[in-house]
Amino acid sequence: MDIGKAFTYVFEDEDWVKKVLIGGVINLIPIVGFFFTAGYMLETLKNVMEGRSLPLPEWDDWGGKFMKGLMLFVIGLIYSLPLIIIMCCFSIGVAVLGSQSEDVANAMSSIVMPCMQCVNLLYSIALMVFLPAILAKYAETEELGAAFRFGEIFNLVK
Repeated sequence: MDIGKAFTYVFEDEDWVKKVLIGGVINLIPIVGFFFTAGYMLETLKNVMEGRSLPLPEWDDWGGKFMKGLMLFVIGLIYSLPLIIIMCCFSIGVAVLGSQSEDVANAMSSIVMPCMQCVNLLYSIALMVFLPAILAKYAETEELGAAFRFGEIFNLVK
């Protein structure tokens, strides 16, 4: 594995300035820009996985890039659901118990918030370890289900 290549491959493409500038301008578009650049990133990842000498794709097939970025967002949302559910349950519990008195609310917040942050930190670390493999599996097949083939993802991380 050539770690240095990860920092230099962009500059090997003779159109790299144009491609990077287009991506930068698209990122200036709030919310929607993310979907296009995320799709572009997935295409770049797939090109690297296939061993293409110039992995930066062209800025064409805008609909395809948008849909790939949208799928990336959906994958991220699904993987975030356990954390969102846990945070909602804790928050509802604090709100219900806190409605009794301000002291109870303060005490519950002082206890629950650090616990939630610890859970959040651990889950986020685990997700960051597995996220490259999740993205690689999705980029490889462009099937939503590939991002949830836990056995294959775990083997890829090992």
